[in-house]
Amino acid sequence: NYRLNLAMYLVVPYFFAAVNIRANYSLGLPHQFIDIYEEQTIEEEYLTRRARFFNFNTMFRKTAIHGDLYGNCFWYAPRDKKGICYDIQIKSPERISIKLDDFDKVEKYIYMRQDTSKKSIAPVPIEIDPLEMIHYKSNDIAEIPFGFSIVQPILPLLRNKLDLNKIMSVLAKAYAKPFRHYKVTKPTTMSPEQHT
Repeated sequence: NYRLNLAMYLVVPYFFAAVNIRANYSLGLPHQFIDIYEEQTIEEEYLTRRARFFNFNTMFRKTAIHGDLYGNCFWYAPRDKKGICYDIQIKSPERISIKLDDFDKVEKYIYMRQDTSKKSIAPVPIEIDPLEMIHYKSNDIAEIPFGFSIVQPILPLLRNKLDLNKIMSVLAKAYAKPFRHYKVTKPTTMSPEQHT
């Protein structure tokens, strides 16, 4: 459940910090494109052009976070008529479905885009060629086309933590005050023999 995973990420501080630390460590050193030849290839020209207004570290960090939260990250890389990639966008995994052929090979990706021009609530399906989509999977099993989030094994613990937070005020009221109250009506003095 993608929405539940995202909710846990946004609500549980320790989980939020753990996912972000993993994402930051996955980046490693900064990326730099170096051309050892005088002429650049088409791909290198694209990367040089794109790097001027595009931060690859942000893209890789988002990819790591999507991999942890959703188990999937989709890079949409549309191509022009010459087959040259001119953009890279991260698409939300909860809006993507995968159509497989009879041999479990990806036939196409279907992206459910929200159509704001028609003021409609229903999403519009857009078919995307597999050559235009880069799919990063985490924790994938056998022939399942999707990956699984790292949230799955710890989801019961996170839910218990949220439930405990809900009843914490009740517990504090019940156990933070003394159980017995004594009222002294007459001050009395005790002799030294009564102390022992």
